[in-house]
Amino acid sequence: MIYLLAIIVFSLLFLTYLGVDRDLMHPSVMTIGATLLCILAAIYNVKLWRIQYHLNTTLIVVVGLFCISLTGMLCAKVKTGKSRKSLQDEKFVRECQPFLMSDILFLMIVCFNLFVLAWYYYIILKITGGGAFTEMLANFRMMNSYGASSDDAVAVPALLNQCIKLNKVLAYIFVMIFLNNLIGYKKKDWKFLLPPVLFCFQTLLGSDRIYIVILAGASVVMAYIIWHRKNGWKRNISGRYLKIAVKSLIVILVFFFGVRNVIGHNKSNKINDPMVYITQYIGGSIQLLDLYVQDPLVESDAGWGEESFSSIYKTIIQLHGETPPKRHMEFRASNGIVIGNIYTAIRKYYHDFGYVGVIILCSIFGLFFGWLYRRLQQERVHHLMSYSLCAYCFIVHCALYFPLDDLFFSGVISINYFTMLIYMWIVYHLVIEKPLKIKVKV
Repeated sequence: MIYLLAIIVFSLLFLTYLGVDRDLMHPSVMTIGATLLCILAAIYNVKLWRIQYHLNTTLIVVVGLFCISLTGMLCAKVKTGKSRKSLQDEKFVRECQPFLMSDILFLMIVCFNLFVLAWYYYIILKITGGGAFTEMLANFRMMNSYGASSDDAVAVPALLNQCIKLNKVLAYIFVMIFLNNLIGYKKKDWKFLLPPVLFCFQTLLGSDRIYIVILAGASVVMAYIIWHRKNGWKRNISGRYLKIAVKSLIVILVFFFGVRNVIGHNKSNKINDPMVYITQYIGGSIQLLDLYVQDPLVESDAGWGEESFSSIYKTIIQLHGETPPKRHMEFRASNGIVIGNIYTAIRKYYHDFGYVGVIILCSIFGLFFGWLYRRLQQERVHHLMSYSLCAYCFIVHCALYFPLDDLFFSGVISINYFTMLIYMWIVYHLVIEKPLKIKVKV
């Protein structure tokens, strides 16, 4: 049955690709393409996990992806009276130059990145009590993410949390600046990659890798959109760029595997075969969804839609002056092998609302990202960079991560992301739109 699912999803991917005017980076195409990749990864382990996929699970996945495909194509085909804009359109052409930033402002930003990095490291040392670097990060991950300690002292200070968010925003802003100069003006300003690199170190300190992968994926989407803004949306991107994207994906996967020993993930997962490790992470959600559908959780006292809208529940609990619990889905094994605890986004919708929830929430997901992408294509372009471009790439990971977990209803729709989008708007206007002019008197 899993082979049939792969064939159906591939067919749906091809039809969606044609239905959105052969746009590789359309969010519906990315969502279905990422799901197909996860299914293929599960097939790689079909004997190891003894996968026996069931018809009802296949129907749930197909129905959800069909809703995303249909709503995405509707958004791509809707007549709005506006055409896609680019700097190649005659009435929008203007003299532009590579983005320049004052050395003082850039130095201040880098110093802020370094300060936050040092502060974060100090807090981790304080929480874990130090020790070997790898062991320290592994302990911090267990305390911070899984609530392995009941001591309130393990909490990261609120002000530091806001600084960490700001560093994340700065990483996306500076990736956009770098790509703007590289793609638009063939200028390699490597210094602008320093804030993103420091953000990556900050992420690794938190014993995490996923935000680095998400940033890399967002960078590919950002580069694609900037290229089309410069050259026109009717032009197809060259094979050279596609090769670069494929090579980048391979590098990211190798990094994902290689860095696990450094940040303490090897303690919980001792797989030494890179293909087995990567395909387990990518394809495990497909098998776990089937295991869940066949053997769902015993009914609990969880609230209405608590899995799908977990961030909203967390905010409500905090507003009542209480500390929200660290909730993670149950770990499951297949053929005696522990695969993990990520079940695709569809699991949350199905768990909370059944088939109706899968149809409604997947349709909302497809409409939201399809409409947002359409607006981005039709944006009146005077520069290759814009706040809307950066904000879109800041949340587009929801489409790529969909076959692993829901990061939209349970993540983006939250005060946390709303705060970061406000930070991004402020930083964009202070750094790019109307850059601060700092003068030093000698």
